[in-house]
Amino acid sequence: TRWDDGGGSGGQRPLAVVLHGAPGGYGDFSENLVPRLRAAGVDVLVPNFPGMAFSLRNKFFWHSIEERTALLKDFLKEMNITRIDALVAHSAAIFPSLRTALEEPGAAPAVKSLALLAPNSILTPKTLEPLWLTRRVVRAYRRFPFLRPLVGALVRTAHSLGLSPLKPAVEDVMLSLTTYLESRYAESAPLLEAVSLRRLPTLVAISRDDRLLPYPVLLAVCTTLGAGEEDMWCFGPDGQLRRPGKPDSWLKVVCFDKGSHYPFIKQPDVCADEILQLLRRIGSLP
Repeated sequence: TRWDDGGGSGGQRPLAVVLHGAPGGYGDFSENLVPRLRAAGVDVLVPNFPGMAFSLRNKFFWHSIEERTALLKDFLKEMNITRIDALVAHSAAIFPSLRTALEEPGAAPAVKSLALLAPNSILTPKTLEPLWLTRRVVRAYRRFPFLRPLVGALVRTAHSLGLSPLKPAVEDVMLSLTTYLESRYAESAPLLEAVSLRRLPTLVAISRDDRLLPYPVLLAVCTTLGAGEEDMWCFGPDGQLRRPGKPDSWLKVVCFDKGSHYPFIKQPDVCADEILQLLRRIGSLP
């Protein structure tokens, strides 16, 4: 879904491409980021990635990082997008976003800045552990339809026993696990290092109360980019700044006490304002 008031490849208004996590969709942003960015003069494009139901029904597109990146690039090409002022990625969208932003000129739209909201990490979160078991469960769910009821029972049992923070919607859980496993996350530190080397203007927003991605896992993204805890801009539970961080840097890290895995929902004003500030720093907004 896109509101286009003149931006895109040839317009004067800046364009933000906002990518959802897995699971997710346009609706994640429709009442928080989208209206706030539009009100400030930003065009917004929010494409939807296929869900697990699509994969099971059609027996293709299994959410590998290669598939997700290729789909994103093809979509942007079909939309005639040659410039993205802010590529905003939530959760699992970090890895196709990084790959797109780091493409050679002409192979993908020119990305002027990145915003990573509760990004998946280069570390293994507890939701994937033990890895050997998670891989087998995901493989069984994908390849053997007769085992899906058993996998569903395992998902619901893990949730009821407090062993998993994921809601017991089986297709959503399997999409989340599959996308993380297929993202090549453990091999992705060089992507973050390349962003740092290029000094691509970047915003990262994380939360101390994120139940899906624990704080140390999120922190690994920040430190790989080059920011420590002393550099963070820290916001209290009410969204008020309680400690400023490093000023005038290509990289800004915002840390919420109460932001959850969806900081743009819990703290929409701060998140939208930070993205707008990012657009101003790169000269896309006055």
